[in-house]
Amino acid sequence: MSYPANFKPNFFAENSVTLPHPVSTVFSKLATRDGLKDTIELSSLVTHCDVLEEDQVAISGPLLDNYARHLPSSSSVDDSSKRLLPRLAFTLTEKIPLIPYLYSYSVVNKGTLTRDPDAHEVLYEVQSGAGVAVVKTRVFEEVDGGKETKVTETIRGMCPSLLRGIVQKTTGKAHREHMELYSTLF
Repeated sequence: MSYPANFKPNFFAENSVTLPHPVSTVFSKLATRDGLKDTIELSSLVTHCDVLEEDQVAISGPLLDNYARHLPSSSSVDDSSKRLLPRLAFTLTEKIPLIPYLYSYSVVNKGTLTRDPDAHEVLYEVQSGAGVAVVKTRVFEEVDGGKETKVTETIRGMCPSLLRGIVQKTTGKAHREHMELYSTLF
């Protein structure tokens, strides 16, 4: 991966769900402006989401081998090894439980979702003011002759060492629960 040198993941999660809809339907809901807010707000941690501007970025190679959040906006490519992919900016507010049922705090996160419609892949990148960075990949696979879609997400994140235990535990559980709710979007 060509992530910035200072991105050293120290928490991880992976999960998959199979949805009873073709890839075109699922990708449209989970990877575009039309469904981004609804998809993000399914998370039990998220209290608010604003979808902001959409632009394009020039990407070399596979999307999932890139880090697109900080790339400059592009309207054209001058290098035949690059292609333009759509990128959506958003903010979301999460309520993070530090002491379950007793104390939690809100964090505003800034992120982007970059999608490759041809490869059916998404790169979701978020940075919080609390020093947490998350890179999530979402891959859409046709199954059962195209009648269903398997969605696989992989989360790699970096947080302060002091928070690692609670972040890892919260991420794994919240990620599973979030993806299990994807079926309610259809």
